[in-house]
Amino acid sequence: MTYIFTVGQMRWVDQRTMDQGAPGRVLVERAGKAVANAVLRYRPDSGRIVIVAGSGNNGGDGYAAARMLAERNMKVTVVSLSDPDSLRGDAAEHAGLARQAGVKVRFCKDNGELLSHWLARAVLVVD
Repeated sequence: MTYIFTVGQMRWVDQRTMDQGAPGRVLVERAGKAVANAVLRYRPDSGRIVIVAGSGNNGGDGYAAARMLAERNMKVTVVSLSDPDSLRGDAAEHAGLARQAGVKVRFCKDNGELLSHWLARAVLVVD
């Protein structure tokens, strides 16, 4: 059976998990691993993976997934919808790790043309 949570329910689950001792950065790492595993399962044999990321912890999940894919020698680009240099907390930590792993990070800055460019180059898009 598959469960789908509302945003409020997911925040409650995340908070409960952190209250029980799991740091937020670990939650981001786990989510990133799940996304990376799904990409590996469904991706075509070759080509660029594009991950669209925002500024919150979901963006951090995307950066974590991108790092894990890059560590497997996959071509991956994160298209950031917010300035990557303004990230804070867990998202900033995982963005830094992704960059260290060689992930391309492109700041879209309200430029639909740039986003369209990267989406057109992708064989698989993660949002």
